[in-house]
Amino acid sequence: PVESLAVTVNIAAAAPIRTVYSPTHQADIARPDSTHAICKLRLRDVARPDDLRLLYGTEAAAVGLNVLSYKPEGGEDGYFLLLATPEQSTARTAHVGKTMVFLCDRSGSMSGEKIRQAKSALDFLVRQLEPGDTFNIVAYDSDVDAFRPELQGVTPETIRAAQSWVEGISAGGGTNIDGALRTGLRMVDDPARPNYLILLTDGQPTAGETQEARIVANAAQENHAQARVFAFGIGFDVNARLLEGIARETRGQSAYVRPNESIEAPVSALYAKIGSPMMTGVAVDVELDGGAISRVYPRRMPDLFRGDQLVLAGRYRAGGAARIRLTGMTSGKRREFTYHADFAASSPAETNAFVARVWATRRIGEIIDELDLHGRNQELVDELVSLSQRYGILTPYTSFLADEDVNLSARRQNITVAAESVAMQLRDVSGASGVNQRSFKGQLQAAAAPMALPPPPPQATNAMQQIGQKTFFRKGGVWQDSTVTAEQARTAIHVVQFSKEYFELAASHGGVMAQYLAVNEPLLVVLGGQAYQIDPAR
Repeated sequence: PVESLAVTVNIAAAAPIRTVYSPTHQADIARPDSTHAICKLRLRDVARPDDLRLLYGTEAAAVGLNVLSYKPEGGEDGYFLLLATPEQSTARTAHVGKTMVFLCDRSGSMSGEKIRQAKSALDFLVRQLEPGDTFNIVAYDSDVDAFRPELQGVTPETIRAAQSWVEGISAGGGTNIDGALRTGLRMVDDPARPNYLILLTDGQPTAGETQEARIVANAAQENHAQARVFAFGIGFDVNARLLEGIARETRGQSAYVRPNESIEAPVSALYAKIGSPMMTGVAVDVELDGGAISRVYPRRMPDLFRGDQLVLAGRYRAGGAARIRLTGMTSGKRREFTYHADFAASSPAETNAFVARVWATRRIGEIIDELDLHGRNQELVDELVSLSQRYGILTPYTSFLADEDVNLSARRQNITVAAESVAMQLRDVSGASGVNQRSFKGQLQAAAAPMALPPPPPQATNAMQQIGQKTFFRKGGVWQDSTVTAEQARTAIHVVQFSKEYFELAASHGGVMAQYLAVNEPLLVVLGGQAYQIDPAR
């Protein structure tokens, strides 16, 4: 392996740069001005011969939009990624006034270091507010108290008063999450503004309404101004499923601060994102000549923030010309952007095959969310196993597929094992298991590129690998293509490494086969419907 590898790519364009996207690596992107971007990548212990791919798009409009599509051969649906990126500079547009309501848990379990960090985070958030914003602070235990009876404008006086009020917060009592949410949401009354609630809690509801489903329903009922709730669970004692439900219902997000982690860092990172809203009520409409699109994720469109990038993943039946309309609200005014794109009718090369894997990742996250919300569903578990196996996206419920003794062709048995695992593990709504499962699901739902996937379970790291766009599992000492059927395995053509047939195979299929032949171990791969087993030379 190469111990250290550093790559810097400087992009200079004649038109404003909007989208900058790498499907292969997690790179740091800097934007010194509208027509320049700097991509920096640092890798350590590099052993795999992966290419670095970096894509960028230019657009004079306030929002740039690019489409990447992939249509496998054989009649399978196509897959697409739609990337929408607002301008990075704030020079062209004035500050968009927003409403922020901060809900801080002050129950007895927050005493000590937690309440100190929470107060420090609140102080930071208050100091970030700008003229034109409105805000309030709600502190809750068994009772619910507000800084002021109604929303406050941002002035030096209100900021100083809020900081003083935050300093006086002390911990004690129960946890009335329902009351805090109702109080905060009732304050927000202007749906034309970007409205955000930040909820901090370290426990489960113990005061007021404690039924999980009713708390979510109450939040939805009170949310007349279409506010987004960003829920932070602190520690492992929270009801993670409740926080997920609140965030889902309000088109917000949930995040978790693990024991001994700082509360301030993730809260400040969130504010750095949502501090400059550009468009709320975002909707994307795609008219495709070849037919309709389907299963587009995320299902609920998030708001569009300056410096952010919206990534939609979906499927389509047939390729063709597409007309895309992106709409939303900015400063109370409706804005609309239109674009044209071409969805691939077929993709003989695998250049954009990663798009299918991103869609599969998002779909798996949605499946887990459905199972978490509605309980066991055999069809969804079947799809979960199929996608996990095909794309090598292992979850807490399908990690057993990497066991060398598990037969990938034993579909019914594997589905039964996965269903039992789902039913057992999703019972945990709190504790390390409950929090980690929901955090993992959130990572899947938000994945924007294959390299953004959560790492596989530790026990799977030596039993599964990605080569090109294929997933291989080690089974019986052979690296087995995840898509191979029992019949294909029985009729596989055996090729001895370094033989005449081996080099002929390497030259076939446009050279695609070469990456699989480079594995210096027995390998079973399917290409063009035919299975080949590559055996080491004796």
